[in-house]
Order: sequence, then C-alpha cells, then structure tokens
Amino acid sequence: MPTDPTRRSALSVALLTHPGTRYEVDAWMAGNGQPHGSVRYDTDRAWFTIQGRPTALRELAEALLRCAELTEQTYPPRPLRSWRGWLADVGRQPRLPGLCVGLA
Repeated sequence: MPTDPTRRSALSVALLTHPGTRYEVDAWMAGNGQPHGSVRYDTDRAWFTIQGRPTALRELAEALLRCAELTEQTYPPRPLRSWRGWLADVGRQPRLPGLCVGLA
C-alpha cells in the first residue's frame, strides 16, 4: 500500500488473518465517560488490539465484510480437486489404481 504524505499518522501496519483465529473482545468505559470496545489477538509471536467507539468499530466491520465479498467476487473459491475422484473412507485404507491388493 503506498504511503500518503498528507496523513498525520507515521505508522503503517499489515495484519494477516487466518481462518479459525480466535479474537478476544472487550468493552470498557474511557476516562471521559465514553464507551469503547476492543478486539485483541495475542500469541507468543505477536499481538494487536483494535480499539474504538462502537460506531467506528461497526464501520471497520462493514469495511472488512466488503473486502471479503470483493475478494470472493474477484477470485471465486475453487473446489478442491480430488485425485481422479478418489475419496478415502475413515478407518479403511484406500486402494490406488494399479496397486497389488494381495501380498503373499
């Protein structure tokens, strides 16, 4: 993402998300009496917190949903390819074509 010299922020951050990530949410009252919320992600290697007023958090959530929808429309998910239609059953070892079934 290109930098924008007209913005006052000097910090640029990229957060990579993965399916199944567990986020912690919290709500709290700021010192000025305004309600805030936060979303936190924490591991041994990295952590981040997104904090804000409810309206700002909703706007961020809407932008994230629009981003997900745009990505899926632009690059539709492809079905997983199976190997020649071969599916493995749980508890049963599948046979591959050309494999000798009986061993003496």
